[in-house]
Amino acid sequence: MKSIGHSMKKMVACHAMMFTAAVLACIPALGLKLGDEAPPVSIQEWVQGGPVEMDTASDTVYVVEFWATWCGPCRKSIPILNALHEQHQDAGLVIIGITDEDKETVTGFIEDKAMKYPIAIDQDSETWAAYAESTGVDGIPYAFIARQGKVLWHGSPLDDLDKIVLDILENRYDLEKALADQRTNRLAEVWVPQYMLLAAKQADSGAADALGNRILEEGGNNASVLNELAWNIVSDKTLGYRNLDFALQAAEKACALTENRSSTMMDTCARILHEKGRTEEAIALQKQAIEASEDMNEKEEQLLPHLEEMENPEAFAQRTRLKQNVDLYLVYATHGLDPGEADTVGQLIVSMEAPDTSALSNLAWYIATGDSLSYRNLEFALQLAEKAVALTEQKDPDILDTYAEVLFKLGRKEEAIAQLRLALERCEEEDMREMLEDNLAGMENGAGGGAEMLSLLCDEYRIYADLGQSGAEADALGQRLLEQSGSIASPLADLADYLLSEEALAYRNLDFVRQLAEKACEISEHKDPYMLITYAQVLLEMGQKEQATGILKQAVEIAEDDETRAMIEDLLSTLEEEDMEIEKEEAVSVPDNAA
Repeated sequence: MKSIGHSMKKMVACHAMMFTAAVLACIPALGLKLGDEAPPVSIQEWVQGGPVEMDTASDTVYVVEFWATWCGPCRKSIPILNALHEQHQDAGLVIIGITDEDKETVTGFIEDKAMKYPIAIDQDSETWAAYAESTGVDGIPYAFIARQGKVLWHGSPLDDLDKIVLDILENRYDLEKALADQRTNRLAEVWVPQYMLLAAKQADSGAADALGNRILEEGGNNASVLNELAWNIVSDKTLGYRNLDFALQAAEKACALTENRSSTMMDTCARILHEKGRTEEAIALQKQAIEASEDMNEKEEQLLPHLEEMENPEAFAQRTRLKQNVDLYLVYATHGLDPGEADTVGQLIVSMEAPDTSALSNLAWYIATGDSLSYRNLEFALQLAEKAVALTEQKDPDILDTYAEVLFKLGRKEEAIAQLRLALERCEEEDMREMLEDNLAGMENGAGGGAEMLSLLCDEYRIYADLGQSGAEADALGQRLLEQSGSIASPLADLADYLLSEEALAYRNLDFVRQLAEKACEISEHKDPYMLITYAQVLLEMGQKEQATGILKQAVEIAEDDETRAMIEDLLSTLEEEDMEIEKEEAVSVPDNAA
């Protein structure tokens, strides 16, 4: 089953703990335990191998695995199960793969993945209920091992299944030890949520302390659970009862159990020491955690910021405010909620003292290159990049690369190339040099960013038209994109078509739409029938039917395929029929007027 990484655990652990505590009373007692009688395997259809009847009198070892074709981790378990099947089937091992999907899906998957062991369909989920639900399992892949009618083991097939199977086949498996380990784990899994419930409600601090002591004494050999408990206590300031002394005991025991090799657990312990005012010890332990970590993301996103918070709380607070403002800006820009408000937040970011230059550069890069933005202000991106460049005294090649990208998107090709060349002069890392050289070659061989810039301007105009907040600003932007269109027609025609066909627009300037379509036709030298059709439709919308008819006739003449030609001819026929109807109405009305 998929596991949550250490840094992610800390982000979600508090919410998960509280949820678990809230629903704990609703969860039934776990039914199927190690040593219990193995339920029968109830199968609707065997797709491969089988049928298999579990012989409770023999020494045959049965592995019952629940899986699905759509499950990524399940696919990783297939080679393990195939190998076990081939190596030990003659020694009395039987593997049964059980899914609840349809036969057609399963059959094709079996052939594609070359699954070698028996596969069955449990569409009514009877076997799943008897095994997995009874044990409290809610994820796949998950496997159970049974022998002589008794459940001996259960867990993810990715967790040493091959070793467990071999131990059972060779009679080395210790069921009593497995039962003891299971009891320890269950104590921790039940008691920890109970502790968090008591701490949240501040119902009885004495009861919480008594339960905490019991966790440490009887259920305290699971380092991960102890660490999560300690982290929740120190990080959740809303708890009614926060016993930091107990949290420190739990964290120190977790560190001891992992021999001070876990960066995540040392980070938790350091956080508690810092909270208790033991700053020097906290900093020393946090540095040890950073040295122990091999995960660059963990270092950059968690360990180093925590160290900064301990060593320089004012700088950390400022960095936190900057991150909050950047996140807020991205909400506005991504959803196009309020361009004006986005710009206000943007100026707040630019005006912050001693900002994080990497954060400024990253935001500028995202504005220039991100695909998901609904509002893209390249002038603001330029402000960010220029400030980051100034603060780093033009010495950071990565920030210079961002600056060049923004300039290029603004159509300032020569300046962009100059900044990239400067970045190459400053760069000492070979991998980064290769990337910068590729970027430089792309800019030198490109069209100066004009096409991308024009597309960005068109996207920005759509936002103004959708929201209708400022017609004057939309008109000014429209004239800007007409001026910068150069020899690029497609974005203009696409925008004209959008403005013409979108019924829910809050602002529509038909004269501007006509200018877009007219210019697109001029750039394409009136050789694109679809652009001519768009132009004709704008003219019709403006009541200029005769001119529109002439444009459509031009489109018919240059249409290269029958489908396009037929579509245009249908439009012309409709217009002619409308003219005929008008003529008839006028002819009928003449006698009445004469009379």
